Amino acid sequence: MPPRRIVLADALAHSDRVDRALVVLDRVDGTSPSAEAAIAKRLEILSVAGRDEAALAIARTRAERQEAVAGDWQRYADLLLTTGDAAAAAQWYGRVLAADHGAPAAARGGWGAWLQYGGALDQAGRWPEARVALRKAVALAPTQPLALNYLGFAQVEHGDDIAGSIRLLERASRLDPANPSVTDSLGWAYHRAGDTRRALPLLERAAQAEPTNTEIGDHLGDAYWSMGRRYEARYAWQAAIVTGDAEERARIAAKIDTGLPIAARR
Repeated sequence: MPPRRIVLADALAHSDRVDRALVVLDRVDGTSPSAEAAIAKRLEILSVAGRDEAALAIARTRAERQEAVAGDWQRYADLLLTTGDAAAAAQWYGRVLAADHGAPAAARGGWGAWLQYGGALDQAGRWPEARVALRKAVALAPTQPLALNYLGFAQVEHGDDIAGSIRLLERASRLDPANPSVTDSLGWAYHRAGDTRRALPLLERAAQAEPTNTEIGDHLGDAYWSMGRRYEARYAWQAAIVTGDAEERARIAAKIDTGLPIAARR
């Protein structure tokens, strides 16, 4: 069980008493066994409260210390990625992997570290390097649906080895058939391969499981439109736009107004 002060801080933060929670964490002795857990909780509380600058400043200071360890770099990379600096996150994830390489096998992050590194590279626009890292993750964990799904979906989005991507996603679906993200990815891959009739039941199932997921609803709308089902396409896009960010809302709104761009049709 976590130390009482960390439990109390978490409870206070969940009650919107963020400043009080941080004061409680201030009282955790920096040399105690609970110190690292307190730092992690502080960063979590600040991030959830939208105080990204404060969280990043703390994480960066710890990551740049001479005595910093892989956990410090990992936390900083995670924050950089969630705040939109994928390029910087990739550098720090790379440092985690370098430390992994020299660590005992039992202490290594393995496939998860490669997956995070590849994901950051992908978001930073460095797809060829990302593909290498993501394939490494799958090679290390060929039965992990998360790794299979990420690589398969990313390759589909980049128009890279669609047939091979479908095989990866079919494997992920067999391993985790109830996962809406995997179901959506497989349906989207079928659609991108030109088999929208096969894709549609999967996309509908994923949307039923996660009706507020912007990406799933957007995919479903594209599939409907491609099959000439205009009313249902706009209905799916209307549902998708509700929870999207500003960029997603603008892109989907354009489709609601004028339909699916010709280049995107299958």
